[in-house]
Amino acid sequence: AEIKSRAEHLRRQREILVAKRNKERERQLGEFRAAKQRNAADDALGGPGKGNPSGKRLAAELAGGGAAAAEPLPDEVKAQAAVHMRQALTAQLKQSLTKEGDAPPS
Repeated sequence: AEIKSRAEHLRRQREILVAKRNKERERQLGEFRAAKQRNAADDALGGPGKGNPSGKRLAAELAGGGAAAAEPLPDEVKAQAAVHMRQALTAQLKQSLTKEGDAPPS
């Protein structure tokens, strides 16, 4: 009887924790969506003093500049960004592996 009551108590506690966690996730999701909408509106309007290129492209397209005004990033810039990202990931991986290697075996 005691084991059953303890199991029931633990089950109820788990349900309460799951409900709390789900409620917190929903709150965070709502905040994220609201922030994303604000950012999208800022981007479309050129941003509050950011000099956002996507907003400038949109404004140029709407003003009649068409596709000629919308210049995508050159392939060189994309390739260079990819190289930098790979280098950063490699450095991070090396660092994490050396930290794990330094730890005494368990």
